[in-house]
Amino acid sequence: MDNEEFRVLLKTLDSFNSYGEDSKRHLVDPRVDIFHGRARNDIALTAKHKELLQELGYKDHLQKVTQAIDSNQAFFDLVLAYSAQHFIPSEDDKNGDAVSPIKDEHNSIKAYLEETLGKYAQGYHAMNMDRDKVRSILKQVAREWTAEGAYERQIINKPIFEWLEKLYPDKDARKDIRIVCPGCGLGRLPFDLCTELGFQAQGNEFSFHMLLVSNFIINIMQQPNCLAVHPFVNSFSNVKSRDIQIRPVIVPDLAASQLLSESDLFSMTSGSFEHVYPLDSYKANCVVTCFFIDTANNIFRYLETIADMLSAGEHWINIGPLLWHFEDDANNIELSVDELKLVIPKFGFEIVHWESIEGVPYSSDLERMGGYRYDVEFWVAKKV
Repeated sequence: MDNEEFRVLLKTLDSFNSYGEDSKRHLVDPRVDIFHGRARNDIALTAKHKELLQELGYKDHLQKVTQAIDSNQAFFDLVLAYSAQHFIPSEDDKNGDAVSPIKDEHNSIKAYLEETLGKYAQGYHAMNMDRDKVRSILKQVAREWTAEGAYERQIINKPIFEWLEKLYPDKDARKDIRIVCPGCGLGRLPFDLCTELGFQAQGNEFSFHMLLVSNFIINIMQQPNCLAVHPFVNSFSNVKSRDIQIRPVIVPDLAASQLLSESDLFSMTSGSFEHVYPLDSYKANCVVTCFFIDTANNIFRYLETIADMLSAGEHWINIGPLLWHFEDDANNIELSVDELKLVIPKFGFEIVHWESIEGVPYSSDLERMGGYRYDVEFWVAKKV
């Protein structure tokens, strides 16, 4: 592991480890201070205001928020305890000179973190962006690995699955069809392609946050419906009742490790998509990109990579918006839908189907008054 990769990993581990403390410091403590007149800003609660908050059970709700945060931290503690060891470099690995490998004397991941973070400057500690990812991944867990997320998954998967069934109608032959899913998040899409449709499927993910949690859910958790997380607790906005904010979801809705124990159809790779693929050891017959292509800072590299992965007659299926993730960076290329329609054929593809789908939710709390909904583009392109 090189020095930069280790720095990003350490920040990721620290963000999981400090989620509870950070959330209570920014979410709960300031509201307790407001109630007791210790707020830094001049909110100036009168005696009547405090009486009304008391009647509404405001302090009791803050206690429940604290308990929900503690429950989330317990989940992340399990991720650290059982999943992090698969990513932290060992002494036997070929590492950069600034990498601190885990050693036998480290009796826990937390002990390793405490010792290792003490050696490094602030750049190795979790920043606000890293903590944002932890809060976001709770919603991703709900979306991908709970019964509550099935509604979202079905909306997004439906056109993908229909086209795959149309392209590959022979169910018995699908076990020899290899599908790659770049930017697969917590791995549910490639998992479903294997277990529901019978394809070989390989997920690819770059984010350590996603890789750590997906490894825990897919490879380590042995039973369904065994852990509770509270994915929506970190926001007080757009709630019709306080219970909506703190409600739990149960993870996972099925035991992936048990379902995959007798199958070799599913696999995962880690790393940047355009640097990992094409893989000589895994010749793709189809590429499925779901809410992915707008993660490119150079969309042309993504198109080149997808084209290089496929042979003539093979297909690329895409669904998602164009919420270009690096739009605020100076060195970035953002294309419009019309421009993509012009550019994709220049990389050796024939567009065989294109449609726009409105109001698609993604990692949304459907019980709130607002949430993320996108008008997405769905297309199927054939390599020629």
